[in-house]
Amino acid sequence: MFKKLATSYALRISIYYLIFGLLWILFSDAILNALVKNHALYERIQTFKGWFYVSLTALLFFFWAKQALDRIQLLSTVDNLTGLKNRDWAMEYGQSLVESGDRFYLVAINIDDFKLINDSEGHATGDDILRHLSDLLREWAPEPDKIARIGGDEFVIFDCQSDYSELRTSLSMLSVKLRQSRTFISKTVPFSASAGVVCYPDDSGSFKQLLSDLDATMDHAKKQDHGQISYYHSFMNERLKNRVTLIKSLYEAVENREFDVHYQLQLDTTTNKVLGAEALLRWKLMQVSVPPSEFIPLAEEVGLINQINEIVLTKAILQLKDAGLLGTAIPKVAINISPMQFKTASDAHALLEVATRFADELPYVRFEMTETSVMENVDDALVILNQLCRMGASISIDDFGTGHSSLGRLKELPIDEIKIDRAFIRDIPGDPQGEVIVKTIIAMVQTMGLELVAEGVETNSQAEFLSNHGCSVHQGFLYARPAPVSELLDSPPLMKLLNLAGANSGNVTSIFANKSPR
Repeated sequence: MFKKLATSYALRISIYYLIFGLLWILFSDAILNALVKNHALYERIQTFKGWFYVSLTALLFFFWAKQALDRIQLLSTVDNLTGLKNRDWAMEYGQSLVESGDRFYLVAINIDDFKLINDSEGHATGDDILRHLSDLLREWAPEPDKIARIGGDEFVIFDCQSDYSELRTSLSMLSVKLRQSRTFISKTVPFSASAGVVCYPDDSGSFKQLLSDLDATMDHAKKQDHGQISYYHSFMNERLKNRVTLIKSLYEAVENREFDVHYQLQLDTTTNKVLGAEALLRWKLMQVSVPPSEFIPLAEEVGLINQINEIVLTKAILQLKDAGLLGTAIPKVAINISPMQFKTASDAHALLEVATRFADELPYVRFEMTETSVMENVDDALVILNQLCRMGASISIDDFGTGHSSLGRLKELPIDEIKIDRAFIRDIPGDPQGEVIVKTIIAMVQTMGLELVAEGVETNSQAEFLSNHGCSVHQGFLYARPAPVSELLDSPPLMKLLNLAGANSGNVTSIFANKSPR
């Protein structure tokens, strides 16, 4: 852009010079010829005219060039989309503030889930949101000319005027404004923004470190919830370092397919037959197990969840197939689907693409998704789930009862099975309210004609309560802890179940009672 601008100014100056020079020569010579007849005087005037022309044009060109340079310098510090200052300006201005020793607050504003908004609503809508946020920040900031857009959805504000109390109050007011939905390019888009705040010199003695502290603060804010404001504390840096290390290791694990799959059996307690197994993802980092609750959200955030889903589906099908268990001793394997699979067309395509690779095995696959993830994107989910069903797979709703689904919308989905969440199983029997909820879910699912599984069954009393009230398919530590496929084959008690020769169905005992959870 600046090269084109410089070329434009150079061309303009050349044209001005050509026109001015031609007019000066023609008119000045004509006037001299008409008025001056003395040859010696004519020569002296011509010399003076030449010096005057050179001096005048040099002066004009100096002012034109300075004007062009000032314009280029101004544009080099301005963000084209929003009209705010840009990253280069922010880096230079921040460094100058630190060198001056003045105390100031540096506030970062990031739009929550901006990548998702761009992917789902389009970049034009995303740009409209950025411009809208820029206008809000101009209205809010004590010094509107001290705002910069330093990245895609990243804004920073330098505040040299407010004290801590004033800044905290004004940020809270801004947060309320940012939570309101707006119509962008004929689309109503709910959006919010998170904020991080650091202070010089209280939090850091250099601008470089201040920016690092700001990154840690923003990371902390975004982990809390949408629309949060976070103020820097020293522990955040250590957390950010750990997060960066984990992300790097996660990329390497995906590239090297380092994940393992363990299987937890689902048992029909009336017949002691294994009806299926849930595939559970496991990952060890330097021989230490990393909980899925820690790395799965991170994988979703950095865009690795599609690759991880592909790894789990591929390993589960091939492992059970090679062991001769898929579709026989284990009639169905349940594979969890991330909520991200319903967010964008590309994510949905990734799921359908890997499912197509295993078209022959899909009748033995049951895809599990949480109630909340389905209902948040029910129309998109309906399209994807119908495609999976047409390919032969079955569908299960996990964590049922923990979301806020509309039963009217839920019944539109091609669901084969509902799982009662372990949160409802934990306190039964003995918790009257919990017992009512479980009995209500059982009755409702039976009325809908769907299969029902209770997960998290750990005691005989829980199993007995569930069986007595119509839920006979259980999953939990009482029967089997999650185990790799090699352990499924090497465990005599487990093989006894897989061979459909279980113990007395009237009394359920743990087949892994002496083993620690995996």
